[in-house]
Amino acid sequence: MHLEVFSIAPLLDENFFQKSFDRLPDEGLWAHRKEKILRQKKAEDRCLTLAAGLLARRAFLKMKVSFSALSLEKGGKPVIADEKHFFNLSHSGMYAVCAYGLSPSGVDIQKETPDRFHIAERCFTEGEQALIREQGPEMFTRIWARKESYLKFTGQGIRVPLNSFEVLPGEQTLPVFFQEFILEGYRIALCSEEEMAVSLKFLTLEELLF
Repeated sequence: MHLEVFSIAPLLDENFFQKSFDRLPDEGLWAHRKEKILRQKKAEDRCLTLAAGLLARRAFLKMKVSFSALSLEKGGKPVIADEKHFFNLSHSGMYAVCAYGLSPSGVDIQKETPDRFHIAERCFTEGEQALIREQGPEMFTRIWARKESYLKFTGQGIRVPLNSFEVLPGEQTLPVFFQEFILEGYRIALCSEEEMAVSLKFLTLEELLF
């Protein structure tokens, strides 16, 4: 399993953005992503969507998978049609992240923000709320990232109520494994069906566009 992250800072330069945009494939669902990028009104949103697409492109190249194998599940989750290779994307703030390999995974990155306990009261379990009261906003971000990574792993998305399952750090309440990573001001959670040691790799623009 590989886990790679990219800061969109270089893409905020218009020349680098265009050069990078041109590296995305034009076929099939890749063309839809390019259209989605151009529909974004904010520069940061365009760069995040582009970065996620380029991370997916890199994953396909690294795994030697044809670009034409990009498909969508019924719920809209991007997948590889051969069902032998897997990837998952997320972005937040200034970063995009991609997990890819030979087993399913779900990844989520969340930017830390001021206290959002009002969201926890609506969406989290009582046990999760208690832990957030005890440890503060950083725990909210951790739990949110863990929940999102689990739902992306299962492919269920927001169809499943967030308070219908619990992801307390340090407790094995679900038949999956979590790994967490810390960036300054961000939390990343990786959910997988097997326990494995995964390292987080920061990519340069050159590595992203190889």
